[in-house]
Amino acid sequence: MLILALLTAALLGAASLLHIYWASGGAWGITSALPVTAAGDRLNPPAALTLLVAVILMALAVLALVLVSGGVADWVRYTACAVALVGRAIGDFRYVGLFKRVYNSPFAYRDTRLFSPMILALGISFFVLAAQSS
Repeated sequence: MLILALLTAALLGAASLLHIYWASGGAWGITSALPVTAAGDRLNPPAALTLLVAVILMALAVLALVLVSGGVADWVRYTACAVALVGRAIGDFRYVGLFKRVYNSPFAYRDTRLFSPMILALGISFFVLAAQSS
């Protein structure tokens, strides 16, 4: 389980650092990371929201490492993280997630083939860690 927790934390930490890079004005990969509406308008979140996502991702990375040591209520925290990640993978049924309706953008292409499956795998990872810690 330690290896699973380490891989989960590494992936979430890397995603967090990428969001910090974007919030500070970085442009690499940003075109593919922002959803586009059906009308073709790119959704452009403010830097503060991007930093909030970075903080949440880093907190999940740290939690994956901390909780691997075990504890009575750890499965609750793991399960909560898993549900949140699987919820993101499922998406909003419009612009993000496995069941989105807007598919005509670089983001939609990458979300379908990379982002959502990766987030789903992270959610499953947290479910496995929850089962192990219960």
